[in-house]
Amino acid sequence: MKIQNYIDQIIKKSWLTGIKSDYDNHTLLYEDSVKCALYHHFRKYVDKEWLQQNDIRIYPEFYLPHCGERADIAIVKLKDAANRKVTDLSECVESILAIIEINYKNTSSTHEFFQDINKLSLFAKEYQDAQLYAAFIHEEYDGKHHVSGLDGQQTSKWAKGTVSELLGYWDKCRDEFVTEVRSYDPLPDHDLL
Repeated sequence: MKIQNYIDQIIKKSWLTGIKSDYDNHTLLYEDSVKCALYHHFRKYVDKEWLQQNDIRIYPEFYLPHCGERADIAIVKLKDAANRKVTDLSECVESILAIIEINYKNTSSTHEFFQDINKLSLFAKEYQDAQLYAAFIHEEYDGKHHVSGLDGQQTSKWAKGTVSELLGYWDKCRDEFVTEVRSYDPLPDHDLL
């Protein structure tokens, strides 16, 4: 399985099972707790030997030098061990494989979501080989028709082939918190590990 496909599967499984369970058990409070939980579940589900063998690392608040922004979570490939002799670990990164922007709101405010969408648009231009994820929890929304942060123009242009939305929202009809994935990337969504 291709490296990015495996990472994609782990991220989506972490969202659909781990974040759903955490929300249902009242362990998520604000964006930082979602970030910590997503990091935890990724590390829990990923094969540790695979991470080491492929020189893959996951970093929160990772500085992206090409655009001067920080990613909430970045999954990177390091240079091979022989080329990691510098003291600054950020100089050891060979490539950015995945970038996750996270937002959590318990009100109907959407301003912060659109800020993250704008960041993802910038990341799509600067890191064209990276898979991008918008991990958004909307507690005030009552169904799946209102939760997407992307519109049709975005999904047919810069987000197409690059972005997956990891969505969480309260579904009034089902009277439960729901997590789902909407992919605009070419990676398969089936057979989550």
